[in-house]
Amino acid sequence: MKIERIAVNLRALLRANSIIADIHARHLLARSGIAAFAALIAGFGVLMFGLAGYFALEIAWGPIWAAATVGLANCVLACVLVLVASRLKP
Repeated sequence: MKIERIAVNLRALLRANSIIADIHARHLLARSGIAAFAALIAGFGVLMFGLAGYFALEIAWGPIWAAATVGLANCVLACVLVLVASRLKP
């Protein structure tokens, strides 16, 4: 009789834990989706800044040097992001 009650309580506890884990997983998935969309928008913003920089520099430096400068700035930005990513702790 007592063992049956323990088994029922354990089943209820496992079911509650699985429901809680499901809620956490859905929340994490939604947050990850929104973060991915924000990263996509930020990438588009960086692209537009590069394009604006190219058009601004093209007038003064010409198309070749403007493109080289914007490309170099993008490489510097990528290196900074790699350094930040390498310093992240798990």
